[in-house]
Amino acid sequence: MTIEAAIAFRTSLLGVKVMHDGGWVHRDLKPANIGLIGRPPRAVLLDVGVSRYIEPGRSLLPNPGHFGTVGYLAPESELGKYDHAVDIWAMGIVLFQLTYNYHPWKFSKNPWRNGEDNNELRGSFRKSHEKAMDKMAKDYERARASPAKGFLHREYSVVSNGRLAYLRPRRSRRSFH
Repeated sequence: MTIEAAIAFRTSLLGVKVMHDGGWVHRDLKPANIGLIGRPPRAVLLDVGVSRYIEPGRSLLPNPGHFGTVGYLAPESELGKYDHAVDIWAMGIVLFQLTYNYHPWKFSKNPWRNGEDNNELRGSFRKSHEKAMDKMAKDYERARASPAKGFLHREYSVVSNGRLAYLRPRRSRRSFH
């Protein structure tokens, strides 16, 4: 990940912190809902229409199918009471994508919904989740052993449509050793 992408991610986390400090949970964090402005890019959280206020010490009840994006939904947002942690889950997935240039799992259906089909997807999700966690743990150990060696750094392009900018990985990959 480039320094520019890391700065953009950090500023998006600061935006999430501002929401959470005010008692709000976004509930649909994903790359498309993180806009970038300026140089170096600063993040702006978009699509806050499904955000909800949570009283201190309280939680929200699940409302399946009414918010969020498959692939970024935390399990508890559909299975039980949830709070601001669902945004942290989603930002972890965004960070994984920025770091490794791919989503750790891809499902066209939400594995957290009730139903027999979705129960089968949960097993597949668990395997993908475990694989992603193992990959990150190995990289963490390598970084601790030798911070300057062995990591792939991907260049990201800032793509703009005139009103909004976002990060998109460039096709070429370079390795710095």
